[in-house]
Parts: sequence; C-alpha cells; structure tokens
Amino acid sequence: GVYFKEIIWGKGNIEKYLPDTFTKLGLLVEETPSPHVYENSYGFKVTHIEGATLIGNCAPNSPADKMGVALNDILLAVNGQPILADTILDEVIQNSANELKLTLKSIFGERTITLHADGTSYFPHYKLLKNQEATTEQKQFFEAWSKQAF
Repeated sequence: GVYFKEIIWGKGNIEKYLPDTFTKLGLLVEETPSPHVYENSYGFKVTHIEGATLIGNCAPNSPADKMGVALNDILLAVNGQPILADTILDEVIQNSANELKLTLKSIFGERTITLHADGTSYFPHYKLLKNQEATTEQKQFFEAWSKQAF
C-alpha cells in the first residue's frame, strides 16, 4: 500500500499518519507555540558550541529560510547587540516588534539580514495526553502497544 511505499521503502512524511494512530491509542495531541520568539515567529533554532551561538535548524518557508539563514551560520549580533556566550537570546529580542536584524557569519563571510515575522507559528511543541473519554477498545490498544496501564 501507500504506507509501505512512502514510509517503509521511501522517505515519506510519517507525521501525517500520527493523528489517526494517536486516536486509536486513546491519546490526544496538545500543540503549544514554542516559548522562544526566534523559533515561533522567525522559524530558526539555535545551538551553542564552544561559546558560539549557531543556527541549528530553519523551518521550511519561514522568514529565516526565505532570507537564506543556514545551518551552522554563526549568530554574531541581533538588532545590533553582540551575541556572547552568556547572552539570553529571548531577552535580546523580546521587544523586536515583528522585525529582527541578524548579523551572521558563514564560510561565505559576514552579512546582516532583516527578518519579518509573517504571522505563522513555527516549531510548535507537542505533548501527548491520555483522552479521559477513551473507549475500552482504545485503552486496550494503548495497553497492548505500551505494555502499561492506561
């Protein structure tokens, strides 16, 4: 079937199959926005390596992606403020009013770009909760799958 072609033999997107699977297990998916403005509004994640702040991931078609922010770009400054090892990025950008100026360094050199929030939420956080109205069948399926009591 399509599932085997996409997931087992291919590189398909498994996420589209998850909601139905969770429903069968008696689980609900709770989605909340990322608490980090740079993730939620601009679509990029950061990672910290040896005192440097690097771009860790960019959501496809996000403001960061559209402006060419790339994996492992070094974040030198945000809105003109240098990013140091102990800089808390959320504090730097909390009053940025839907616009963010990034100074980045890559193998191609240093550049400054401006990102504009587009109203879309990126990198949401997901939490699985047991549905309090789960049927007996859903509870049995959950217990068989997880080897735990519902």
